[in-house]
Amino acid sequence: MKCSRCGSEEIVQQVKTGLTAENGHIGPKYSKSLFYVVEPMYCDICTGCGEILRFYILDFKDKKWVRKK
Repeated sequence: MKCSRCGSEEIVQQVKTGLTAENGHIGPKYSKSLFYVVEPMYCDICTGCGEILRFYILDFKDKKWVRKK
């Protein structure tokens, strides 16, 4: 992978996002039985310039994603 901003190939992958003030995850929400669950979100970061190249989740199959109505 190459950074589109600076051209560096020094990329740190699967950096987990988090909250500092609350417990839980930042990420897309899905329905699981009677509850809502948030799938943890990860990002890839260029160590050359600090650009976040992409956000993504690892487990995305067979989920009932909560959508805006």
